Amino acid sequence: MEIVESYKREEKRADEEARYQKMYLRMVRAALDAEEILKQAMQECEEIFISEKIPEIE
Repeated sequence: MEIVESYKREEKRADEEARYQKMYLRMVRAALDAEEILKQAMQECEEIFISEKIPEIE
């Protein structure tokens, strides 16, 4: 009986680890996606800044 209970605990722990791993990977992917979006936006803003004429100061 004790072996069965030990096996069930290990199985539950493995399920929890798999669930936490899935959550962790989702957060990492989202963070990487967000970083890429911010880099792209920054590059677009730099291109806008460079391409526009600077008004002359009189």
